Amino acid sequence: LVFDDFSLSYRELLHCTERQSLYMQRTHMLLIEVFKCVNGMSPPIIDDLFSLATIGHNTRSCKRLIQPVFSTQRYGFNSLSYQGAKFWNLLPNTYKNYDYINEFKSVISTWSGPACNCNACLICMYRI
Repeated sequence: LVFDDFSLSYRELLHCTERQSLYMQRTHMLLIEVFKCVNGMSPPIIDDLFSLATIGHNTRSCKRLIQPVFSTQRYGFNSLSYQGAKFWNLLPNTYKNYDYINEFKSVISTWSGPACNCNACLICMYRI
């Protein structure tokens, strides 16, 4: 409706507006909330949703979150704690090492998702 062109595809419309898909916008918002939790900037009730993995030695994958185990699709896979940990762990370490929320927000807005191109997982199915 905005462009008055009903022949363009969703991908072409996104390119015209220079925006990312709604799926990636929601993913960015989720990662911002996880960043707040990991860096102690969120309320205590939300801090309990995510747990940092303890690794006995120095590795390249610092600030890795524990992905909770679930028994049902509805209450496990779609939960904030599972999805947040999943996307945080897929995020490159260079993004995780920022200290300030404004820096993280500006950098995360350029991230277009993990480097998976299998077209079978949910990440690839919804990425446009």
